[in-house]
Amino acid sequence: MPTAAPKSKRPRGLADEIGKVHDFEQVEHEAYLDLIRTHDILAAGHAEKFARHGLSSPLFNILSILRGHERREGPGHEGVPVYTVGREMLTREPDISRLADRLEKLGLVSRHRCSEDRRVVRLRLTDEGRRVQEEAARESMDLIRRQFEHLGQTKSRQLSRLLCELRNPPAADVD
Repeated sequence: MPTAAPKSKRPRGLADEIGKVHDFEQVEHEAYLDLIRTHDILAAGHAEKFARHGLSSPLFNILSILRGHERREGPGHEGVPVYTVGREMLTREPDISRLADRLEKLGLVSRHRCSEDRRVVRLRLTDEGRRVQEEAARESMDLIRRQFEHLGQTKSRQLSRLLCELRNPPAADVD
């Protein structure tokens, strides 16, 4: 009589998943490391998709910011100041100008100085930049749906609320 293949056991938590012998001393430490590991796993699929378009996640983020402004402000808008792009990035990037240089060399954005204040540099999507952003965004959204479908909408909303709460702790009471 053939023996059934052993069922793959789902890890009970991060310690089990990474082969840690003892539990974590602090639940907060485990939660923090859980966030890092989860981000790494989820982001790897996106990095692969973006690389097909010659992009990194920060470059895609810039294109998406520009596309969002374009949708709000309509065709022919003046572009988005580099400092605004930096403020709206999902991750802290120390040199937005260098990233803008790369996008310009790829032909995905154009840059021009503001006529009223020559210190202000504005970025605008090119037609190719718009095409690449839309294609990469479609692929990214498909991947996100697959990554989160097992959670469903209720748990996904709950996760978003918890992460927002973690990023924005209540202000300390000051007497």
